[in-house]
Amino acid sequence: MDNRKACQNCSNIGNQNQKNEMTSINNQITPNIFPNLNLNLLLNLLILPFVLPPPPSFTPPFPSSVVDPGAISLCLFRNTYVWLRNGSSFWYFPIFVGPRSVAGFRWNGRFWTILGIDTRQIVSFTCF
Repeated sequence: MDNRKACQNCSNIGNQNQKNEMTSINNQITPNIFPNLNLNLLLNLLILPFVLPPPPSFTPPFPSSVVDPGAISLCLFRNTYVWLRNGSSFWYFPIFVGPRSVAGFRWNGRFWTILGIDTRQIVSFTCF
C-alpha cells in the first residue's frame, strides 16, 4: 500500500516537472514565432469594437482652421470626427498612428468596423 502511494507521488512529481518544462519551452518559442506582433494592438482590434459605446449623435461643424493630419495622434482612443479628401466624413476611434497611416474603428451607424486611413487623405478632424 505504501509503495503504491509512493509511486503515485512519484508520477505526480514527474507530471509537474513535465508541465513546468513545457511552459518554459512555450514561453521561449512564442515570442520568436511573431517577433513584431504588438499584443496590445491585437487585443484592441479584437475586443474594442464590441465594448465601445456609440459616438455622439451629432455631426460637428467643419473646423475653420487647417489641421496637420499627423496631429491626429492627440486623438488616440477618443471619439474623433474625420473629413476626408473624397468628401466623406464619419466618426472614427483611432487606436494607432503610424508615419503615414491611422488605424482605428469607423462608426457605420450601427456598429464599429475596423478601418485604416492614409493620413494624406485626411482634410480635417476634431476629437472629443
